[in-house]
Amino acid sequence: MNFTRIMALVAMAFLWTGSQIPVYLFGGVPPYIYADLGGADRWIWFVLANLLSLAAICPFVGSISDIVGRRWVAMIGASFLILGMIICSTAHTMNTFIAGMVFSGVGAGINELTALAVTSELAPTSQRGKYVAILVFTIIPFCPSVLWAQLIASTSTGAWRWIGLWCGVWAFIGLVLTAVFYHPPPRVNSVGMSRKETLAQIDYVGGFLSVAGMILFMMGMQWGGYQYKWSSAHVLAPLILGAAFIIAFILWEAYGAKHPMFPKRLRQEPRILGLTLVITFISGANFFSILMFWPTQAFNVYGHDPVGVGLRGLPVGFSILAGACIVLWLLSMLRGHNKELLIASSILMTAGCGALAVGRVDNLATLWGLLVLAGLGIGGIVVPASIICKSDIASVNGLFADLISYYHLPRRPHRNRRSSHSRHSCYWWFDWILRLLQRLHL
Repeated sequence: MNFTRIMALVAMAFLWTGSQIPVYLFGGVPPYIYADLGGADRWIWFVLANLLSLAAICPFVGSISDIVGRRWVAMIGASFLILGMIICSTAHTMNTFIAGMVFSGVGAGINELTALAVTSELAPTSQRGKYVAILVFTIIPFCPSVLWAQLIASTSTGAWRWIGLWCGVWAFIGLVLTAVFYHPPPRVNSVGMSRKETLAQIDYVGGFLSVAGMILFMMGMQWGGYQYKWSSAHVLAPLILGAAFIIAFILWEAYGAKHPMFPKRLRQEPRILGLTLVITFISGANFFSILMFWPTQAFNVYGHDPVGVGLRGLPVGFSILAGACIVLWLLSMLRGHNKELLIASSILMTAGCGALAVGRVDNLATLWGLLVLAGLGIGGIVVPASIICKSDIASVNGLFADLISYYHLPRRPHRNRRSSHSRHSCYWWFDWILRLLQRLHL
């Protein structure tokens, strides 16, 4: 392991964390953002925009890597992140800010998968799991993301824009380190296809139908009963068109696509895949609801002190991470008890999230314990469920993002400002990810 390779791994760590932190940091200060830009009725779309663009690009990362190589793909992803953060930081309207998060999502989707693949490529074969584990755990400094974001945004009017600068500089460092230290040998396509043949295998129609369908459907869900009546054309038109596109996507993937976005091998274990997607569909509601809406509630209901708001967000980040680590470790220790672990996590998630309904202005201390309980359950599902599912990581990541983003629908902002898959190492699941990535030739 020489210096150049170490620095290339550091570059991947910057790209990995850089793909995650825009949503986490901006998600910690929505009240500051919509107070400055307006758009309190649509701020949630900056998160949806990020998730949908991430979901749209994930299935195509492998093909793009086959054409231009991983080094250029990583730098392209970092460039999208930088461009997105420039747009967000200089935005004067919420719509412009949302557009910036679209570019950020594209970069995040590219870099998240590429960083995993490059790390597995650079690490010694016998220690790939540990290296990828270290990569994933570089997100730990950003677990108090609400606290850091609150401290930045509270210094002055418009100070939230410095978050975009921070994220942009972070991605730029990853871009420079990648350009300087990561020089892989020329990559030969594993199946010997030319660039034209590789491009021909991209499911453009499926990508358009899935993304257009989700966007239109969620537009109708957002507007219904809030900005427009459910019976109005503003709501019915996008709902019907979105549902039609989604149905067309399913039919296209099943019968029309020559090279479907979600390959037929995903159907080899339909029961596991189906149940995993259902669990992810449900857990996504709780994961992003707490991740995004709790900071807003902590700010508007329990006080505006930035340190106080940040401290109220600590139970969420650390308990989700702890839940994921605990369940993943137990998966390797309790052989053949995957179902029981997911059931236990689901119970914790349901009990914790449901019990948050008891929240009042005067019982914040009670909510701390409930947030920890909910976070442990969510963490025990979100990552482990995606690992238990034996399928193509990029395709499933895209589908998971679509499913999760469905539940990331807007709520009215608070107006009252006071009111049997085991291995000998606990890192086996990282090895599993790496093998799936290698099957996709990422």
